[in-house]
Amino acid sequence: GYCNEKSIELISDAIKNNKYLQRLDLSLNGFGSGNEKNIRLISDAIENNKYLQQLDLINNGLGSGNEKKISLISDAIKNNKHLQQLDLSYNNLGYGNEKNNEIIRDAIKYNKKLVNYTY
Repeated sequence: GYCNEKSIELISDAIKNNKYLQRLDLSLNGFGSGNEKNIRLISDAIENNKYLQQLDLINNGLGSGNEKKISLISDAIKNNKHLQQLDLSYNNLGYGNEKNNEIIRDAIKYNKKLVNYTY
């Protein structure tokens, strides 16, 4: 289902403060289609979690947003030095918007820990 703003706030706080979480599946939550604040909350949580190794963001509408939303996710990917696996499948990141695709590619190039990436 789709997360509302309050759900996203709770999820992002849990991600930020969890010292045991290694794998997280946030697929099919639609937060990319929502407002920029939702993306900012999730991105900030991902960026600041030092234990998360695998993240699935499948089919969240990330490619349907503007470049600012993509940049927020991209910064989280760039700056999380522990993330090893990332799945961004079915987010329409490369369809018709080369700039969004380029933003994500740059983040992946920058993150040297990331060994498995799908989109």
